[in-house]
Amino acid sequence: MTRLNHCVEATAGSGKTTRMVQELGTLLTTQSPSACLAITFTEKAAHEMRHRLYHHLREGGTRSPNALIDRMAIETIHSFCLRLLKTYGLLIHLSPQMRIVSGVPLTLRVRDHCRRLWQDHAASPPPWLTTCLSTWSMDQWATMLLTAYTNRDSVGYWLAEGLVHADIRDPDYTDAYATIGNAFRHSFNALMARIDADKRQGHWLDYDDVLSKTYQLLMNVDWLRHDLQTQYTHIFVDEFQDTSPIQWAIVSALCNDADPFDSGKLWIVGDRCQAIYGFRGADDALMRMVCTTDHPQLVQIKQTANYRSHPVIVAFINTLFTRLFADQEADFLTMTPHHTPHDTASIRCHLHDDLNDELSAIATYIHQCPATVNRSDIAILVRKNSDAQTIKGFLTEQGIPVQIPTGAGLCKLDSVQIIRNWIKGLLDPSDTLVWYGIAVDILGLSDTDFESALRADTPIGAYFRDRDDRVRDGMIALHSGDYITQLRHQIYQLPLPFSPMDQHAVDQFLTAFSAHWTAVSGDRPSVLDWLDACLADPNSLRIDNDTQGDAVHIMTLHAAKGLEFPVVIVPFLHAPFSNDALQPLIVSREWGLGFRVPQWTKNPIRSALSDQLKPAAILEELRLFYVTLTRAKYHLYLSGKRLTRKQACRLMLLLPHITDTPSQVVFNWDMPIAEPAPHVPPSKRLPIPPSPLMAATVPTYTPPLSLTITDVLTAYKCPKRMYLQRYRPQHIRPTDDQQAGTQMHQRVIRAILTKQRTPTPDDPDWLARIIQSDWYITLLARPHSRVEYPFWYTYNQFRITGRIDIGWLDPETRTMGLIELKRSLDHSLDRYSHQLHLYGEVATPSGYTFDPTASFLVDCTHNRVVPLAQNPQPLTAILDALAQPHTRPDHCPFCPFADYVTACSTSTWA
Repeated sequence: MTRLNHCVEATAGSGKTTRMVQELGTLLTTQSPSACLAITFTEKAAHEMRHRLYHHLREGGTRSPNALIDRMAIETIHSFCLRLLKTYGLLIHLSPQMRIVSGVPLTLRVRDHCRRLWQDHAASPPPWLTTCLSTWSMDQWATMLLTAYTNRDSVGYWLAEGLVHADIRDPDYTDAYATIGNAFRHSFNALMARIDADKRQGHWLDYDDVLSKTYQLLMNVDWLRHDLQTQYTHIFVDEFQDTSPIQWAIVSALCNDADPFDSGKLWIVGDRCQAIYGFRGADDALMRMVCTTDHPQLVQIKQTANYRSHPVIVAFINTLFTRLFADQEADFLTMTPHHTPHDTASIRCHLHDDLNDELSAIATYIHQCPATVNRSDIAILVRKNSDAQTIKGFLTEQGIPVQIPTGAGLCKLDSVQIIRNWIKGLLDPSDTLVWYGIAVDILGLSDTDFESALRADTPIGAYFRDRDDRVRDGMIALHSGDYITQLRHQIYQLPLPFSPMDQHAVDQFLTAFSAHWTAVSGDRPSVLDWLDACLADPNSLRIDNDTQGDAVHIMTLHAAKGLEFPVVIVPFLHAPFSNDALQPLIVSREWGLGFRVPQWTKNPIRSALSDQLKPAAILEELRLFYVTLTRAKYHLYLSGKRLTRKQACRLMLLLPHITDTPSQVVFNWDMPIAEPAPHVPPSKRLPIPPSPLMAATVPTYTPPLSLTITDVLTAYKCPKRMYLQRYRPQHIRPTDDQQAGTQMHQRVIRAILTKQRTPTPDDPDWLARIIQSDWYITLLARPHSRVEYPFWYTYNQFRITGRIDIGWLDPETRTMGLIELKRSLDHSLDRYSHQLHLYGEVATPSGYTFDPTASFLVDCTHNRVVPLAQNPQPLTAILDALAQPHTRPDHCPFCPFADYVTACSTSTWA
C-alpha cells in the first residue's frame, strides 16, 4: 500500500490543531512513538499540543498517555536542531561547549565588534573604511552592519552577485552604487571574520547558525541523515506558512535524498492567509508551492469550516479580505461558518480626534459590556509593546483590571534586561558588553563617550565607578551586610521611565535574584552563571499576572496568534504600516540590497528595490490584519483617529466598508453569508524559491563509528559492557558525589580561565588551597595552555572524541603536558591514568610528543597531585580488538555481568 503525504490548508478557527492531535493520537497507538516527529512554531504551541494529545489519548482509553508522548519528539525546529547539534556537533567540528547567544547580548556583541573594527583601523583607515564613513555616520554604518549580519546569507549572496538584480540597475547610478557597495562589502567581510573567530574561540552560535549548522551536518554526515530518515516515518509540520527556506531544506533532508514527497511521511498544516513572520525569514511561497504541487503521493485538503466566530463576523471578514487580497492579485480562502448563530454579535468602529478620546471610548465600551462578559473574555490587540503600556496605564487609572499574558518569558522584557545588566556589571567590572548596555540605557552616554572609556587603562567598570556616584554606591553595597535591600533601593532610584508593568516585572526578577543570592550565600561565580542563564534561556523565569482574578488581556498581534476571545478590541487603526523606507539598509532575498545614501538627492536603485518589496509588505500587513480580526468570537470593536490625509494604514483598508457620521462610524455588516469557495484543482508543481544558502554546495564525507574516551576505557575492561551502555543506556540520576564533582570542576576551570591569582573571601577552602598551589601558579604562567579543549581522532572505522581538562604545549621541548581534575582519587587510579595516556596518544599535535612525566591527576578535595601510572594498553590495540567479531554483543561466550545479559566477554583482554 502506498503511503501518502498530506497538505492541509486550514483557515482560521477550523480546528487544525484538533485534527493534528487526532492523527498523532492514532499513530501513537498503532506505530512506534519514536518514529513520529511533530514540529511546531513555538514552545507554547508544543506545550499545547502535548497537553491536548494527553487528554485525547486518555479519553480514548490509553492507560499511560505520558509514557507514549514522552517517547515522541514534539518540539520547535530550533529545539530539534539544537538537540542534533548537541549530540553530533563534533562531526562538523562544533565544540561540545557550544552555547546560544541571542537577543540583547547578541546585538551588543555584534555592535562591539563593529566598534572594535573601526578602532583597529582608526590610525590608518583603508579606502573602504574611508568610503563607508564618508557616506554614513558611525551609527548608521554600525546599524547597517547589524542588519547585514542578521540577514547575512542574503547579504553575502548579493554582495558577491552585483548588489541588486539586473532588472533594477540604473545606468546613471550603477558605477557609483557599486563603489559604495564594494566598500560596504569589505567592511561586512571584515566584521564576519571577527565574529566567526569569536564564535570559534567562545564556542557560541546564534539561532540562525543552529539552522545552517544542522543543514551542514545533515548534508555532510550521510549515515546520520539516513538514520534519521529511517527513524522518522511520520513528520508533522504545523504553521507551515511560517517556514523559511532553510527550515524546509532540513525537513526535506529528513524525508529522503530526492523528492521529499516521495517519502510518504509528511503531514503539513498551514494557512497562507496567516503568514505573518516574513521579518524572521519565513517565506509563504513555500506554502503556495506545496498547495499547488501535483504529486501522486500528495493529498491536498481544504479545511475551511470556522467553528470559532459568529457567522456575522465570518461574513464580514470573508467579504473584506476577498476584496483586499484580490487588489493585491492574491488568493483568499474564504471561511465557511459552522458556529450556531443563536448568540448575539456586533461589529463596531469608532473614530476620534485625539488619543485621549480614543482611550476613553475603549474604557466606556468595556464598562458597557454585558454582565455575562467577564473581563478575561476581552482582549485588546496592539502592534507594539509601547502601545500596550499606553493602554494599560490609562485603563488602570480608570479602575479596569488588566493583565499581561501568563507564562511569557520574564527576561525577554527590556526593563528586566536593563536591570540584569546593571547587576551583572557591578559584579563583573570587566564585562564590556554589559557595560555598554549600562552606559546607553542607564547612564545616558553616547557611543563616543563609551569609546573613551574603552581607551582607559582601568577595567571598564572601574572607569565608570570613578566618574559616577551611582556606580560607586552600587559597588560599595556589594560588601555591605544587607546587599539585597540596598540593591532594591538603588535600582528604584535609577532614572528609568518604567511603566507600572515594567516595575512589576522588575520586582519579580529581583525576588528571583534575591532567592538565588541567598541560596548560594552570595557566591559570585554562581550568581554570574545565574545571570547568564537568564539571557541564555529567557523563558526560564515566567511572568505572573500582575492582577488577581478577572482582568482584560492586552497583547501584541503576533502574540495573539492561535488564541480566541469573545470580545476583541483593536485600537490605533490609523497607525501607518511599518516599512523599511528610513532604514540605512534594506534587504531582499530576491532583489538585492538597498543602500540609503544621504548625499544623493535621489536614489533610483533603492527606489526600484522598495517598489519591488511593497507588494510583499502590503500582503504581510493584510495577513496580520486578518489574524487580528479572526481572534474574535462574538464582538469586534475597532477604533482609531480620523485621517487628515491618505496614508497606508488599516483604517484605509476599512473605509470602503464604513459610513461616516458626526459621532461614530458604523459598519454595514448586513450582508449574506459567503458560500464556500469552489474547489480548484492543483496546478503543476512550482519550484522552491531560490535561496542563496540552499544554492551553496556542501562537501560530503562519511564519518566512521564515533566513540568517546569513556567508551574506550570501558571497552578495555569489557567490550560487551561498553556496547550495552552505548546502545541500551541506563538513565540514572547523577549522584550527589557526581554533582559535587561537576561543581568543583567548574569552579577550578573558571578560576583558570579568569586567571584568578589570589583567593577571595567567597572562595571555599579547597579552592583557596588550589589557587595557592605550585602547579596552579605554574599553569597560569604558561603561554600555550588549553582549557576544556575538545578533540577528535580517526582510526580505521572509529572516530574517538573527548575533551581535555587542562593541557599545554612547550615549544622549546616540543612536548605536551596534561592535567585531569577529579573530585577524589580514592578509587579508579588506574582508569584515570589510562585516560590521560589515551588523551596524550590521541590529542598531541603534529610535531609534539606527549610527556607523561609532566602530566598528573589532581584531587580537588585535598589538593593532592598524583603522577601517572604506566599506560597498560595502547589505543590502537583496544580498537583493533573492538573491530573483531567476537566483541559483538551476541558473540560473547561468557560474562560475569549477569545484571546485563546472560553471556558476555571476560573482564580482561585475551
